[in-house]
Amino acid sequence: MKGMQSKLKIGTQELFFFYGTLQPSDVPYKKNYIKGYKVYNTDYGFPITKYTGEDKDRVYGTLMYVDKDYIPVLDSIEGYSENMPKNENMYNREKVKVFAEGIEEGILAYVYIANEDTFMDQYVEGNYLKDGRWRAGVRVRKNNDNR
Repeated sequence: MKGMQSKLKIGTQELFFFYGTLQPSDVPYKKNYIKGYKVYNTDYGFPITKYTGEDKDRVYGTLMYVDKDYIPVLDSIEGYSENMPKNENMYNREKVKVFAEGIEEGILAYVYIANEDTFMDQYVEGNYLKDGRWRAGVRVRKNNDNR
């Protein structure tokens, strides 16, 4: 379209890894992943991560560039403030190595990592997503839920 530009503006964007509700619905899962984390669904309909430090544990998602002007909006959605102590945020924005085909060494990208203290009651086996992929509408099943 006339007047539309899709060029990357160097210095005005940051690389992000999205694995949940911030991931665009029209972007299929790529083989992008972070190591050392598990992903869980929650009773609230959004995913959370749990750090394990184990390379075999992976969370899959999408790498995307985000204009720096939109980062405060994302921070607000994720309940993150850089002025708050980490244990008081809902999620913390952290740089984590993201791996993918052709990126064997990993590339640093921002990821919203769940504050585990906030979600302790959600880390139950029935909420654990073994394939490392969260999808909107995933049914939550608690350990005592046999449906």
